[in-house]
Amino acid sequence: MNKKSIIAVKKIVLALSASALLLGSTVSLANESADSKRGGYSKMEHQHKSPRHKLKMMAKVLDLTQEQQTQIRALFTENKQLAKTNRASMKQFKEQVKLLIEAEVFDEAAFMQLHQENQTQFISEALMRAKTKHAVFNILTAEQQTKWQEVSQLMRK
Repeated sequence: MNKKSIIAVKKIVLALSASALLLGSTVSLANESADSKRGGYSKMEHQHKSPRHKLKMMAKVLDLTQEQQTQIRALFTENKQLAKTNRASMKQFKEQVKLLIEAEVFDEAAFMQLHQENQTQFISEALMRAKTKHAVFNILTAEQQTKWQEVSQLMRK
């Protein structure tokens, strides 16, 4: 190789290295930005799931009285105690599902069996949520019930 071709190759390598470096830093910044957005979103999502936040939003949107807030808070506290008892078995279920998913070969029969064994727990948790929504709905006045239904429809869209 002559001197000119060596210099040309060095320039090409230098240009490729610089573009790779720029591209890598851009991707890194994009990932950091996406992570921060996801972090904020999941934090907000978690906050919206907390009973305290739900009650606060309900009180604001539905204009709940202090008595209604106290009754709803009592329902949420009662459900919190029931949920604690189910949490350990649900955690065990999720760990077993994770093991099935991470296995080299997916065992569909074992997955179906695991779900079948936990159906009573799933049903009891769904029943608990439905009873709570029913109880909260019956604490509300007719106007508040109508407004709740309207807001629920908006949230579903």
